[in-house]
Amino acid sequence: MQRYRERYLKYYNLDTGNYNALEYFSMKNNNTLYVRQPDNSYYFISEQGVMIGRLVSEHMISHRTYIGDDNLSLRKRIILDEEYKNLCAANALLRLPDNLNLETVRNVASQYDLGDEFIQRWYTWHGMEFVQS
Repeated sequence: MQRYRERYLKYYNLDTGNYNALEYFSMKNNNTLYVRQPDNSYYFISEQGVMIGRLVSEHMISHRTYIGDDNLSLRKRIILDEEYKNLCAANALLRLPDNLNLETVRNVASQYDLGDEFIQRWYTWHGMEFVQS
């Protein structure tokens, strides 16, 4: 949270009111995409930037640092933007009824300029097999 305070709250001169940095982060970043890497590292993508961490036990993640979106290299910014589109599409799908069909998932993906890779991820996240047609 020290890096979040330095790289986001102080950078944008934000007043958190009566909230500490963790409470403010949690309140403002409730739409977060968690991506687990094969080496058990995680990154968390939100509107405010990227939090990087590591899985230390089955139910505990250690947050290592925070990188504000303005501190990212062009390559990392492109990756963040693409992952953020995935987050927005997933949130849009979650607001729809549970009985989603492939056409609906494909339509929402196309609204965010996402293709079959997103659709594959969506089906994987929900324990279903995606068969391209």
